[in-house]
Amino acid sequence: GQWRIKFASAGYVPVEGVVTIQGNATTNFDIVTMIPGSQTPSPISGRLINAFTNNAISTGLTVTIRPGINNTSGPVALDANNQPIAAITSASDGSYVIPNVPAGNYTIQVSGAGYATTYQTVISAGANSANQNIFVSPSLGADEVRIVLSWGAKPKDLDSHLEYGDSACRDGGTHCQVVWGRDISQRTRLSGDLTLDVDDVDGFGPETVTVKGSAWTQPRRGYSVFNYNTVNSSDPGSISTSGGVVKVFKSTGLVRSYVA
Repeated sequence: GQWRIKFASAGYVPVEGVVTIQGNATTNFDIVTMIPGSQTPSPISGRLINAFTNNAISTGLTVTIRPGINNTSGPVALDANNQPIAAITSASDGSYVIPNVPAGNYTIQVSGAGYATTYQTVISAGANSANQNIFVSPSLGADEVRIVLSWGAKPKDLDSHLEYGDSACRDGGTHCQVVWGRDISQRTRLSGDLTLDVDDVDGFGPETVTVKGSAWTQPRRGYSVFNYNTVNSSDPGSISTSGGVVKVFKSTGLVRSYVA
């Protein structure tokens, strides 16, 4: 079922959030940022990025803000003057700015023609309110699923891997998986029904995998994240402290989020 959770501590802005609990499964809640109650209102800003191309979205999309975490419906947030914050349209360079937002955790909804509706937790916390970029997936077909990985500045290079088939499976002489490797054929499998669309090596993401068609007939599909900096860096960082988030999109929009 669906539950509302509240986090409170003396001297900090309380945080409320919505979580859906599924049977026989571990439920991960989003990252909660406790912000001092003395923090003044700030503008929340960032850029809308196409998760399929990693380019800024030039088409104006509608950006709506609601109070709390994972709050995907109901009344919008109130500004510092206790007035409802009207939805805005993103600029031609993909940027968005929501002014005068009281300190706290919020859910932004991004929607518009040609793109799957997505939701992301943002914060109003002084200087930390800026550069809150949001990866938005282009619309998908009925049998398509898109997996979008994003994270923070460190580690710089997290890699998405999606394996299929059994342990003996080989495709073109290599293990049955889609991954950004030296062999370019590893980026597209199953005649284009399984693709790694975007690879990022300097932090934040996205790493994007699209699944469709014959990929669904495979006996197994397993998604994982690998910290490539453990191979090529003396200071690799950790996935557990990366702020990593995996979002799963279907034709209906965002359907699931997982937090590292």
